[in-house]
Amino acid sequence: YTEPVRVCRIELDMPLRAWDHEPELAIRLAGPGEADLREVRSASLRPAREDQVRFGRPRGQTLVFEAQPAVTIRIEQRGSREDPWTISEARVFECGDSRAAEPRPLQ
Repeated sequence: YTEPVRVCRIELDMPLRAWDHEPELAIRLAGPGEADLREVRSASLRPAREDQVRFGRPRGQTLVFEAQPAVTIRIEQRGSREDPWTISEARVFECGDSRAAEPRPLQ
């Protein structure tokens, strides 16, 4: 982003095969004036991939973390895997200063 945006949530659509393993993702952010990306502590809100497949739910992850300003976002796979993985859509949510405020998608 050209200006800092306070982000707190990223929703990822990931068309994983039914037999594929759960991706372990890390979110890295750089704030205004920061040259290096830093990993942020996050939690997943969606059920495990096996349950997504079993109950016919959309496959992917919703990661939430404490709101913080960012100009750069990077999503990485932890560890290594030989098979390719993809993100078909990513939605980044802007969060206000108040915890009571509902996050809203960035355009």
